[in-house]
Amino acid sequence: MKLLRYLALLGIIISATTTGQELSEYMEDCEDLGRSTKKYMACLDLVANDPTWIETNLADWKVKFVRRHEEEAGLREEARLREKAIRKRKEEASWYASQVVQSRESYERSHLAFALLVNDGGAGHWAADVRANTWWVGTLMVSNFEEWEKAVNEERDFRESAGLDNSQYDRNTRNLENAKRAYPRLMEKARDQAEEAGYDAP
Repeated sequence: MKLLRYLALLGIIISATTTGQELSEYMEDCEDLGRSTKKYMACLDLVANDPTWIETNLADWKVKFVRRHEEEAGLREEARLREKAIRKRKEEASWYASQVVQSRESYERSHLAFALLVNDGGAGHWAADVRANTWWVGTLMVSNFEEWEKAVNEERDFRESAGLDNSQYDRNTRNLENAKRAYPRLMEKARDQAEEAGYDAP
């Protein structure tokens, strides 16, 4: 199709006594629009039908085409940037949510480990190294709870700043409140056991 149009253009322009140099210039003017664009092919058609058109209209047409091309490119770039921002926001939201899950699971594992130690005879009934391990696990449990609470608050802050819904926040805070009531009772039980056995509790 392009070849036929090119030959038609060539025949008409030559028949109108257009020189090879002028033909080359006309082709270059059309090619400025981009050979792969529909505008380029339309340019060839217009020139073929009226060789004088290119001298009187192409400049204005190119300005309009370039302006529209730039506007379309700008819109595409804006859309690309919006999509990129949305993807980044989703990735960040997913990361914050994963931090909440990981920190909660770390707390739950340490809480279970500490409960097993305390409820299996009590810290005061073991040798010194076992008691030390018991309190180490208890301290880890408290630290993991604090990290979990921090992760929940950071996710809340991020989602608020990003304009995202935070429906899971209520569930997270309920879980935190339940844990905040449970682990101090377990720590107190361990202290009571240790003191009853005559050991100092941290």
